[in-house]
Amino acid sequence: MNLNEIPREVFWQFVNFSIFVGLLFFLLRKKVVAHFKDRESTFRQALIKAEHARKEAETQKNIIKEKLDKLESGAKLDLERATREAEELKAKILSEAQEIIANLKKEAERTAESEIQKAKLELREELLSGAIAQAKQILNEKVKEPDQKRLQKEFVEKIQVVRP
Repeated sequence: MNLNEIPREVFWQFVNFSIFVGLLFFLLRKKVVAHFKDRESTFRQALIKAEHARKEAETQKNIIKEKLDKLESGAKLDLERATREAEELKAKILSEAQEIIANLKKEAERTAESEIQKAKLELREELLSGAIAQAKQILNEKVKEPDQKRLQKEFVEKIQVVRP
């Protein structure tokens, strides 16, 4: 490459770039201008809305301040009344709690008694089952075949006596 060729190439690149920028400006200027006008319009509307909201907030602030002043003036009376009502409610809650405690004690005693009766029945059933099992085991060990035949014969005779 030659040093003379470089500036000529740069010149033509600059010319091409200038034509490209000019063409873009010509083709896009209306859209770009419209876009920025729309943005300006949007910002102005937002500004108007913000100003309106600020005024509304100030109005609401003044209303709330007036209500707060009224509430502060009646706060002492309300505090005294609330204290009195709280004492009454405390006394009522304590009496209800004592009633509930008494009822819970009675219910716990009934439940305990019921559980004791249930445990006694279960214990009796277990003892009876154990006694029956032990009796069967003893009978199986001690009663031999001749005794079993004799017992069966006696049983049959007793049944025949009972039946007419």
